Amino acid sequence: MLSVVSLVLIGQSARALELENGGFERDISSESSAGWEVISNGQTVDRDFQIKGEGTASLRVRSSSPRSSTMARQEVPSALVRTDAVRFSGLIRTDGIQGTATLFVVVRDKTARIFVDDMRDRPAQGDTGWTAVDIRIPKLLDAESVELGILMIGSGTAWFDALELVPIELGESTSDVARSYLRNALDIIEQRSIYGSETDWPALREQVDAIAAGSRSTEDTYPAVRFALGKLGDNHSSLFTPQRARELTTAGPDSTNLPRWEPASGTILDGRVGYVVVPSFEGTDPARMTQYVDELHALIARLDSESLCGWIVDLRRNHGGNVFAMLAGIGPILGEGDAGGGIAADGTDVVRSYHMGRSGRATASGKGYTLLKPMPPVAVLLGPDTASSGEALALGFVGRPATTTLGQPSAGKTSGNVPIPLEDGAILNLAATRMMDRDGNAYSGPISPDVRVVDNGSTEPAKNTVVREALNWLSSRQVCE
Repeated sequence: MLSVVSLVLIGQSARALELENGGFERDISSESSAGWEVISNGQTVDRDFQIKGEGTASLRVRSSSPRSSTMARQEVPSALVRTDAVRFSGLIRTDGIQGTATLFVVVRDKTARIFVDDMRDRPAQGDTGWTAVDIRIPKLLDAESVELGILMIGSGTAWFDALELVPIELGESTSDVARSYLRNALDIIEQRSIYGSETDWPALREQVDAIAAGSRSTEDTYPAVRFALGKLGDNHSSLFTPQRARELTTAGPDSTNLPRWEPASGTILDGRVGYVVVPSFEGTDPARMTQYVDELHALIARLDSESLCGWIVDLRRNHGGNVFAMLAGIGPILGEGDAGGGIAADGTDVVRSYHMGRSGRATASGKGYTLLKPMPPVAVLLGPDTASSGEALALGFVGRPATTTLGQPSAGKTSGNVPIPLEDGAILNLAATRMMDRDGNAYSGPISPDVRVVDNGSTEPAKNTVVREALNWLSSRQVCE
């Protein structure tokens, strides 16, 4: 749906580009007046007249399901970004978000997406008051269409308000500070990206310099850096703002800046198989990692008994985060020793391992739990939501004795991201390794399970088709006969 964008003069030099119904003052259920196309999956979308950032109403999105989502979108004339760099901004408030609430922008030329920013590197999560957020859209001469809007993924409640477009006033020339910062970031990307050798760097640098033209501060260059990361084609690299970098590195177990991970869950199936769902985990704070690891070890210890003959490790909802915390958490079932890793752009191997409750800097509060029957048969469940570090965790099992994978192909983000600090506190979260399994096999794209099974969607493990097939596989093992 193409919205009407009105141009309003502000002073002599700046123009505010008013989105249609950007403050959600009009009923969004009426296509003739709402301005927004709303696509919702399992979430309730309405207007809130009590909690609002500005005006008389805000857009409220809420759900109790971690697998729910909502997008509200509209298109604006592409001429806006062909003539100016533009800021798409708004206000977001969250309550108990276990997932993400963000703005998004997609710019396309005649054949492909040339700029995408969905704030994956700086989402609103947990509990926040009204917070100003923005996406800086660079000047893109080849733009043919511009789509923008709001996204909410997961459970909790999010409010959106006061969305607007404003041209960015850049300088006539790029400052030395901005130019040096951008050159350093591009040098790092070229040297360390796994796709660096496949990129036409002279052409890309020329494009990036044009996009960053007039930048005065390091922050002004962020859209150009994100453009360069997008052109790599790994669909995984990102740029963390200094604020987001601080949240990821300092958020403790009780922080509301990062949502708490889903509680570890599991049960005993058929009286002899332990079933464990491994939740995603974000953050690098030592206390936060230890609490996550301890919770998984406690769950495994509660389920473990002499009567168990095997385990099912469910990664179908694990979308990634900190792989070391997750390896340390599932370590008692995974077993001691090396567990896959990655191959860097220069050919160097990076090996991950688990030993006595520890993987990397993630550690249990003690020595960690040890199974009553070490190295049992394990069935690992995969699906399209198994992504990033969730896939790295899966590859930690591939090549392990008495182990198989079942379900559907994973998301295909099988590159290992390395956080590389920049001088202003931002972090390049760069895809710098290709993931590999225990046998040293490198991956590019989705992980194909050993046994493909169509998931019937049942949330009851005993009735789920993938889980039942895993039980059948375990039953075929000698120890489970």
